[in-house]
Amino acid sequence: MSHKSLPPPAWPISFRATCLRATLYILLVAGLAQGVFYEALHFPDSRFSELSFTELTQTTLLALAAALLLYSRLVIRILPNISLLMFGFLLASLIREQDALLDAYVFDGAWQLMVSLTVLPILFVTLRQRQHFVDEFAAYANSFSFGLFAAGFFLNP
Repeated sequence: MSHKSLPPPAWPISFRATCLRATLYILLVAGLAQGVFYEALHFPDSRFSELSFTELTQTTLLALAAALLLYSRLVIRILPNISLLMFGFLLASLIREQDALLDAYVFDGAWQLMVSLTVLPILFVTLRQRQHFVDEFAAYANSFSFGLFAAGFFLNP
């Protein structure tokens, strides 16, 4: 596979399938928003705590996204350098989300060490493979999925 472009889709997605997919995404996002809203209204004592709906959902979504990127890199082998870097960012975010639990059950500041041990080797590999990364990024940066990833990543507080 060339590093210059994304592989072509195995089959074109029909308009009907696109509409179904969009509807499911909208329902998922609306459901998550309703869960956060319900938590804010009805659980004032535990609202947005470490074990709240919001935090558990964020942890789950970060873990799923990181797992999908790892799968993409190791099994599908599409855009290996891009998927490695994105995996590193999401794994670092996932670790950071667990800061209170890590501080309580491991040691104070454990998340900083774990994020460093995750991000530094991934950055080293990315820098060593920078030409492949740049070629992959040129193709990926022009895709719709990159815009979605960037928006979601930068909106994660």
